[in-house]
Amino acid sequence: MKSHCLVINWKLDISPPIECEFQYREHQKPTWRQKLATMNKMHREQCLCHLSPGTEYHVRLRCKLRGGKGYWSDWSLEHPGHTSESPPVGLPDVWWHIEDSAQDKKLYIQLFWKVNIFVR
Repeated sequence: MKSHCLVINWKLDISPPIECEFQYREHQKPTWRQKLATMNKMHREQCLCHLSPGTEYHVRLRCKLRGGKGYWSDWSLEHPGHTSESPPVGLPDVWWHIEDSAQDKKLYIQLFWKVNIFVR
């Protein structure tokens, strides 16, 4: 699975197709985003993509019978999930320092690197 996606699985014990709305948001952020999905007993997975890598999200859903009949259920409890970390991009910033030791005739090499701060 790509680092910018979150896979949602659920247990569904009814036969008729239903429509569900998913709401998801980053942990401790107030704004919910929404996605509509049609589900049945066989379809129990939904992918939410174009998310930030390495981020905790909270997801909830509500459902109704497909075809516009009936009312929406209450929102489910929120469930947390994490997107995977993304791989580093580009080359690391690396440099070294070399010292000769006249006393013990050894060559000492120090390797340094800068930790990349990723902007989400």
